[in-house]
Amino acid sequence: MQKLIIYKTRFLVFNDKSQMNVLVNELIPFVPKRIYTVLASKESIRGGHAHLKLEQVIFCIKGKLKIEFESIVRDKKILIINEDECVYVPNLYWRKIYYEKGSILGCIANDIYKEEDYIRDYSDFIKISNENN
Repeated sequence: MQKLIIYKTRFLVFNDKSQMNVLVNELIPFVPKRIYTVLASKESIRGGHAHLKLEQVIFCIKGKLKIEFESIVRDKKILIINEDECVYVPNLYWRKIYYEKGSILGCIANDIYKEEDYIRDYSDFIKISNENN
């Protein structure tokens, strides 16, 4: 069972008006095939799923994200992801993401979108968990 890995992104300040966070290849343990962002126009909760095979690196572009993770071995972890952090999420981790208004999540994934890779029902996730323990 792979574990969640938290990284600090490399933070560079160019002047007093702008900043850049850099996520370098050595922090991504796979070849990226999809990159997307999610903007929270209001305080909200998203996620509520796991992936059978997909691996991701989740990072916060703006604001702060609270993410609850649960692995198939029932290990639970709550992380607060700030703008200078990212987390590697292996497959088979249930996640629930809490957004502040105006927060922006960025995600790098190792595959294109495939609906059949999603576990959207928590009871199905528990069933898979029980089969693997």
